[in-house]
Amino acid sequence: MDRLICGNTSAAFAPDSALSSFVVRGHEIMGAWQGSKGPCSGMTMWPVVGLVSASSKFIYDGQVFEPGKHGYLRGKPLAVEKRSDSQMIFSHDHDPATQAGVYPFANQITIDHVLGADAVLTTVSAANKSSVPLRFGAGLHPAFVWGADENGDHGDSRVTLSESLPQGTKIYRTVDGKVQEDAREDNAFEGGAMHLKAENFVNDAYFVVLPEEHCGKEVKLVFSCPHNAFDLEVTLTGWDGFGIWSKPNAASTFLCIEPLAGVALIDKEQGDTPRLAEIKGLRSLAPAAMFKASMNMRPIFKSSSE
Repeated sequence: MDRLICGNTSAAFAPDSALSSFVVRGHEIMGAWQGSKGPCSGMTMWPVVGLVSASSKFIYDGQVFEPGKHGYLRGKPLAVEKRSDSQMIFSHDHDPATQAGVYPFANQITIDHVLGADAVLTTVSAANKSSVPLRFGAGLHPAFVWGADENGDHGDSRVTLSESLPQGTKIYRTVDGKVQEDAREDNAFEGGAMHLKAENFVNDAYFVVLPEEHCGKEVKLVFSCPHNAFDLEVTLTGWDGFGIWSKPNAASTFLCIEPLAGVALIDKEQGDTPRLAEIKGLRSLAPAAMFKASMNMRPIFKSSSE
C-alpha cells in the first residue's frame, strides 16, 4: 500500500484504487469487512453497482456480457497515473476487444484521491471512448469504523442528513446486490436520520435513490456513533444517491457509506438475463462525454484535545 502524508493526516490505497487506510490525529477512520480474499475496506464500483440483473449478465448486440458484482475493477490492480505527497491518481482503460464478454463499451476511468488537512477527497471520472451511448452504474464503497461496547452494542448510532430527502426519493432494500422495484423502505430516513442497528443489515443494504431532478446535487450527511472518537462528515457531489451497508450482528464492526449513480433495477418479468436496453435505472453517457462525481470525507473529533 502506498501512503500519502499531509501533516497529521495520512492515507493508503489498495492496488485497485480503494481507500484502505485513513488516519487523522492518530485515529484510523477506515473499517473493513471479511471478504472472500481477506479483509476489505472498499472498492470502486464500475460499470455497475451491485448486480445488473438476476444472473449478473445482460445481452447487447446479440452477445452475452457479465461485468460482475459491482463491476470489473474490484480487486484489479490499476495503473498509477500520478503520485505526490498529497495525491494519488489511478486509471483503467477498458477495451472490449481484449476483454471479451465483460462489457461492450470502450471507456477510461480515473480515481483521483487528494489528501488535505483532516480530510480526503475522492473524485471518479469516466469517459466514453466508444461510438455509441454507454450505459453504466458507478459508485464508491468505503467502510468506516463502527465502534461498540464489550457486548457489541453500538449505542445510539445514526446517519443524519443536513437536509431532508426530497419528495420522490426511493429507498431500496437490496438482497445480495440485487435491487428490485418492489423491495422498498421509503421511511428509513424519517425525520432526516437513519438510526443504525446491526440487525438492520440482515437483508443486505439500503440504497437511497434521489428523484431525477435532484440527481447530481450536493448531499451532506454525518455518521455518528457514541463509541467512535469522531463523527464523520461526508459530502457527495454528482451522484444519484447513496447506500448504507454493514454486516448483521457481531460482524457489524464497520459501516459503508456508498455514493451511487445509475443503480440497475431488476425486473423479474424480464428474465434472468435481459437485454441491456431493457434494464431500468442505468445512466447513459454519450460518445466522448464524461461522468464526474466526488466524495469528501472529514472526521469531526468530539474532544477538543484530539
